[in-house]
Amino acid sequence: MNGRSAGSSATIRVVGAVGAAVGLAAAAIALGFAIGRGTAPGASIRPGPAASPGPGAPPASGPKIFVSGVPVGYAPTKDGAIAAATAYQQYLFGNLLLHPDQLRKAVTAVAAPDSTDTMIAKFQVASNVLEERFQMVTAASKGLPVVVLTFPLTTQVLSYDAVTAKVRIYTCTMLAEQGVLAPSTIWGTVVVTVRRTRDDWELVDSAVDPAAPALIPTVQGTQGTTPTVPPQLNAFQQYIYAPPPSGG
Repeated sequence: MNGRSAGSSATIRVVGAVGAAVGLAAAAIALGFAIGRGTAPGASIRPGPAASPGPGAPPASGPKIFVSGVPVGYAPTKDGAIAAATAYQQYLFGNLLLHPDQLRKAVTAVAAPDSTDTMIAKFQVASNVLEERFQMVTAASKGLPVVVLTFPLTTQVLSYDAVTAKVRIYTCTMLAEQGVLAPSTIWGTVVVTVRRTRDDWELVDSAVDPAAPALIPTVQGTQGTTPTVPPQLNAFQQYIYAPPPSGG
């Protein structure tokens, strides 16, 4: 391969990665979410154990158990509301987007009954965009390395009472696909609303914060490398957020 061909190939890869990140930003805006995290490409990929919560007693705020792939069981407190809002954001806008059937079950498990259809439709938009733009759902169904992970970074309680809480969350979401997209990040702010029932906080809504700055897509990797999914993303356990005590 001559220098010109090699340069053209590298340019195509970088442009494709940028386009993918921008495309995911569009999906995030449509849903009300943001995408993020990356590591250096080039490591060999080996199958690892499925991510699972670490050992130890659950925090006082919750969660207590997992249902349909999402942590549930939160305390009837402000800390419990924050923990529920951030966990629902983290898990529903994560790898569940790559598995539509599991996604619908997960949303149904945590959403308020009168919000379930709306929430399923919102998350399905993001899943559809991942498939239409990058064929990520198809790749995941074939067992190829594909990752979508969301991480809540900071939170701000906009309103709270014994029944309803509205939490603003600054998030970073990472997406990567073996041979297609190097780890890429999108940062943004969402507002998640949860409602208290007898047993738990239920998801009512999640939407982009209209008062926050626009999403910022970031592409990581180098021009001369093939997009690679870091093995740590599959081999390590996913972190479960528990907020610090606030006296609530």
